[in-house]
Formats: sequence, C-alpha cells, structure tokens
Amino acid sequence: MSGVRLKVQEWKQLDTLIKSIEKQLREHRRVRKEIMVFIQDYLETTNQPGVRCGDIAIYREEKTKSRPGRKQEDKINDGVSVLKQHGIDNAGDVMKEIVEAMKGEEITESKIVLETVDKYKKKLKKKMKNQEVKS
Repeated sequence: MSGVRLKVQEWKQLDTLIKSIEKQLREHRRVRKEIMVFIQDYLETTNQPGVRCGDIAIYREEKTKSRPGRKQEDKINDGVSVLKQHGIDNAGDVMKEIVEAMKGEEITESKIVLETVDKYKKKLKKKMKNQEVKS
C-alpha cells in the first residue's frame, strides 16, 4: 500500500510540475508571437522580402491556408444536393447512412483520475442526482 501512496504523491508532484511548465510555455509562445508580428510588420513597412541577421535569414513566405471549417449541417445539405444531382431519389436517407458509416464504432477506454476526495464525492452526488432526474 505504501508503494501506491508514493506513486500517487509522485503523480501529483508531476502534475503540478507539468502545469507550471505549461504556464511558462504559454508565456514564451506569446512573447514569440509578439516578436514574429513585430518583424512581419517591419518587413511590410520597409517592403523588403526578408532580413539577414548574421547566419539567420528571416523572410516572408506566402502560404495558402487550409479551407475553413464548415458546420455539419451545411456539409450534409451539400452532400444531399450532390446525391440529388446524380439522380438518387431518397438523398436525405442515403446521406444519413453515409454520415453514420463515416463515424465508425464507439470505443470505450478506461483511465485513472487523480483528484481530491471531496471533489470525487461531489462528482458522485452530482451523478446520483442526474440519475434520479432521468428516472
């Protein structure tokens, strides 16, 4: 049992360490983005294709972005219209079957959770209330 307690304490310490490192990483990424925006603005205002700083070359590169996401409803409506164009009568039903086939089967996996006992008890109470409401 004491081996499990030591592992739980180590797990908790690792979680707090990971959170603090993630916080630092967020800050570093924010600063990096500010620097990138500053350099990009500089390149645009001076109308230069790039800058050379010692052995480092910084330049602008035009890149096409991926297509923006669309709502599921719009995708289904477009699919139905394509199916109708190809002469399928019950295009709505066929499209529903296609969407279901694309989803695949649900997979259940188990995991262990580390939280305080009070938080666990609150979750259990909430779960019990939800089950009572459904009944």
